[in-house]
Amino acid sequence: MANEIAAKYDFKRMASRLSTVMWSANSLPSEYGAYRQLNKYAALGELCQQIKMMCVSLLLPDTDIRRPIRDPSDEAVEQLMKSIDPRGLTRLKVVRIDLPARVMTSKEARELAVKQAVPYGATDTTERVVLLDLNGQAHYLGVRLYQFGNYWKIQELRSLFADPRLTAGMKTTVKEYEAMLLAQ
Repeated sequence: MANEIAAKYDFKRMASRLSTVMWSANSLPSEYGAYRQLNKYAALGELCQQIKMMCVSLLLPDTDIRRPIRDPSDEAVEQLMKSIDPRGLTRLKVVRIDLPARVMTSKEARELAVKQAVPYGATDTTERVVLLDLNGQAHYLGVRLYQFGNYWKIQELRSLFADPRLTAGMKTTVKEYEAMLLAQ
């Protein structure tokens, strides 16, 4: 996805769609070669940050990872380092992938999805909610995808339609996950 954003980002369309230019959030015009590289690195950085938060949220499911841990002892830091060992993710399994149906299928949502995709050089966008299993514990997370030709690529690990607060893996049960899908 980072390569597509780097090459196809339409600065004018994004400014028009948002009716604003936000230097801290917008990619820069891809017409300029130097900015294509910056756009690519920015997109990779955002995705890396989301992957980091996903990993930590899955490995520390009872911790609110949005809150800082103040004045941790050396022992607490050692324990955290052991707890977030990425080898703990080796048994991570995708159980199922679902569409946040209520919102993504409405005519208005489909029109908005296309509008959101165009400035990135994509033809469409969609979202999914993913049920995961890690060592018998269920988690879910959202995924936003953009379509480039025949391929769908992950743009971010979050689903604004399913749950705007969902920015990392959330501990759940299969029953809670299914109830969340029905509540949409």
